[in-house]
Amino acid sequence: MLAGLAITEPEAGSDMAGIKTLAVKKGDHYILNGTKAFITNAGLAGFYIVFATTDPHKRQVGLNAFIVDGDTPVLPWVR
Repeated sequence: MLAGLAITEPEAGSDMAGIKTLAVKKGDHYILNGTKAFITNAGLAGFYIVFATTDPHKRQVGLNAFIVDGDTPVLPWVR
């Protein structure tokens, strides 16, 4: 299965410590909210590894990698 990687953001580039995409736990799931500027294999991958922070104040210590199914709906109006 083809994988995708979502790290790069408009304001942070590839500086992982500057990632602003936020992951908030809601019940037994996480809601990811942010913008990625470049996603490897976008639209083609069966799943994506998306980097997001659970605590922006912790910078790189708050980073987590989430495995997201390629069919997960994206809500472009949520920022």
